[in-house]
Amino acid sequence: MTLHVRPAFYRDLEQQQLWLLAHVSPEVADKWFAAVGETVRFLHTNPEVGRVRKDLKHAGVRSWLVTGFHRWTIFYGLKNDSLILYRVVGGEMNLRALTLA
Repeated sequence: MTLHVRPAFYRDLEQQQLWLLAHVSPEVADKWFAAVGETVRFLHTNPEVGRVRKDLKHAGVRSWLVTGFHRWTIFYGLKNDSLILYRVVGGEMNLRALTLA
């Protein structure tokens, strides 16, 4: 299975890690970043585990919580033989306004 990461996912990673660095601690920011990587590896191996999000306007989007950091959710999809990472967002995100481009 091929992994495709959308630019918004990378932006989310950077923004969330910077927020954790500024408001929590460097240690937590590092642990969060590692947990996102661990979760992505898990999804790569088990891509159908996530819940299909029928509440979002994009068909086929799934979600899964970041391991150990359940305030954050990874939004991803499956297409052909690819896992597509769209976003990683915190619980305060307005899902109706979530863009997955």
